Order: sequence, then C-alpha cells, then structure tokens
Amino acid sequence: MLFVLLSALHMSQSRWALAQADFEKGYQAYQSYHGTDFDTVNLANGNLVLNIPLLSYEQRGGLPPVTIVIRSNSTTFQSDPPFSNGPSDTKQFEVASGTLGSPVGQPHVMISPGGLYWKEQRITLEKAQLSRFVAYDDSGATHSLGGNIANTTAPYLGNIRYSIDGSDLMLTASPTAPVLIDRNGNIGGLRDPNGNAISLRGPCAKPAGSGQFYNASLPPWEGYAYGTASATSIVDSVGRVIPNPSYVQPLQAYNCLVDLDTAYYPATSTSDPACPAAQVASTTTGETGVAVGPTGQPLMASDSYNFPSQNGATVQLKFCYQKINVSAALPNSQRKTTQINEVWPVLTAAILPNGTSWVFVYDTYGQVLSVTMPTGATTAYAYGGSAWPAEILREKSQSPARPPGHSRTSCRTGWSHSAR
Repeated sequence: MLFVLLSALHMSQSRWALAQADFEKGYQAYQSYHGTDFDTVNLANGNLVLNIPLLSYEQRGGLPPVTIVIRSNSTTFQSDPPFSNGPSDTKQFEVASGTLGSPVGQPHVMISPGGLYWKEQRITLEKAQLSRFVAYDDSGATHSLGGNIANTTAPYLGNIRYSIDGSDLMLTASPTAPVLIDRNGNIGGLRDPNGNAISLRGPCAKPAGSGQFYNASLPPWEGYAYGTASATSIVDSVGRVIPNPSYVQPLQAYNCLVDLDTAYYPATSTSDPACPAAQVASTTTGETGVAVGPTGQPLMASDSYNFPSQNGATVQLKFCYQKINVSAALPNSQRKTTQINEVWPVLTAAILPNGTSWVFVYDTYGQVLSVTMPTGATTAYAYGGSAWPAEILREKSQSPARPPGHSRTSCRTGWSHSAR
C-alpha cells in the first residue's frame, strides 16, 4: 500500500513538473538556450525571451548596472484554465508571465534589476495540499525554494530556504518578513552587503527582497507589486532619480493591491506622430490588426519619460502602444476547440533620443511576429503549428548592411550560416 501511494505521488509530481516545464518563462537554470544580441530561445520549450536595453547606468559596489530595458516572453495558452471567473481583463486561457504590467509575456518596458521577490503558493497533489515557496526574478523565471538539509558539518537552520536549481538564492529565516538574498549577498538584488542600494520610491514601494505569504482571501488575479514594479521611481546608488515607465496603479486608493492580469497602457490615449502606423490584419503575413473604438478610430496611445543624463541634463524616451485583436482556437479536454477573442494592449515601439526606434509587430495570437532594430534590420519569428504556437521554429534576420544572399537561421537543432 505504501509503495502504491508513493508511486502515485511521484507520478503526480512528475506530471506537474512536466507541465511546469512547458510553461517556464525567463532564464531557467539547467536549460539550453540559443540567442543573439537581444533575443534568446529556450530549446526545451520554445520560449522566446527578448532583452533589449535602452539606457544603462553603472552602480557602486557589487550592484549590477541599472538599465531601462524591454523584456518579453512567449505567450503560452492552456486549454484548462485554473479559474473561470474574475474581472474582464483576467486572461483565463493564458499562462501568467509572472511580470506585472505584462500578464501574458508581451514586450514591456521595465527597470532592471527589477528586484527579486518571493511568494508562498499552495498546490494540490492527489488530495494533499502542499505549501511551496517560489522566488521570481525580473526575467519572469521562477526558482523553487526548499528547506536546508542538516549534516555532520552544517546543522539544520529552521525556516531558511534555498533555491534548488543552482541559482544560489536564499530566503532568510524571519517568520514574518523573510527576504531574498542573491549569490552576491545582495538583498533582493537591490542592496549590497556594503550598504550600496537602489532605493524604491512611492506609496506602495515594498522593501527589497520581500514577498507574500499565501492569502486565501485574495483571488488569483489580485496581489501586490514587488521590486522596482512597486515603485513610481527609484534612486540608484549614485543618487540619480529614475522614473518607472510602466508603473501599474493600485486597484483602490486606500490599499496597494493591484490587478495582476492588467497590462500597462498609457493613461492618455493620444499617439505621438512619430509612432508606427496602426497594425493592419493580413492573412498573408499573419499580422493582426489594431482594435477600434466606438467612433472607429484605432486604439493607439503613447507616453514619454525623461531619464537622467550627464551634467544634470535629461534624455527622453517615447513609448508607443496599440490595442490589438487577439484570437485563437484552443484544443480542450472534449477534443474540440475553444475560441477566444480578446483585445490586448501591447508595446509597438520605443523611440530613442536620436529618433531611431525599436518596432514590434504582432500576430493573431499576440506573439511577436517581428522586431525592427534602430539600424533598420528586421528579425522575424515563426511559431510551430498554425493553431498552437507553442514553439519557436526559426528566426531570420536580414540587415541592409549584410551582403545580398547572406542570411542566418537558427533552429532547435543548431545554427547554420549560408552564403549564396
């Protein structure tokens, strides 16, 4: 009987772990990646990670540079959502990206390092409900935290938890306010052992490395922001004040709870003339179209932020957004399909101080179809299966500076370069 129970538990854990691996976002330990300067593909599950730095500020001590960066992960759909109700923006069939302001992984602007944070989750295996502690980094990756193991040279230290994937994260032993410490001894990745710190400002800013215990009273779509996402601005270790270009407002003025499924979109719905034209649906390219408002006008917006520069000056970055139509036919447990039709706010461009820009085009699944760089080169992405875009098959780039006939192609089996 004991063997049967253990076997059933192991099989359930294995299935759960496999499902988790299919949905993993960001940079995970013990995974194989193929990438270029700004895009990386997880060869195990096809997740596309974009990492596009726009501005960078060096820091004191052991802190990494502060960068204004565009990040994204592939959108992953699930046929059996974990919950079936909630506010209108709850993405019931999309797997959460773990990043505030980018609920399904679409490109978004953020301050990096975004700050490590942790959550206590509850999972059900067979009939047992288990507690699980997870650390999140700013790439959207999750890292399971396990209790420490005693031996003859290291005694058991109660309530201390360590990441089990080799990422060297430690959750301290405080029973009420534990914090995450990275491999360099930085608290939450934002404060080094010598006191150099990236400070978070704002009424809802959380302490570095903090997190949230399981709260049964909160629905899955509500929670708190952590790290730089919780701050309206930061003060870096040099003293520069840097605004948060994608701060998500709390649901209510009297508390700091946010809608975890809301996507960042500018409050002012006007579009800068320098922004890209409205996306137009095309069955040939797979490009989706922009949604329109009651008057038939395309739903487009933009905002701009001034960031610190040399000698007290500032530089401006502009960010362009559109609300696009997303549709997908998802296979379900009845061996049929579930049709979803939604409108997603997405970032379509980041305009740099010199007038050049990064431009993003999306397909009908809300996936990034292509990225155009400031140089004019375009990288296009193709996804596996016309009805289930779960894997990146290839990426292509053709630059005006590249001699005619030269191309580069990457795939799950390797890299090749050909000249014709």
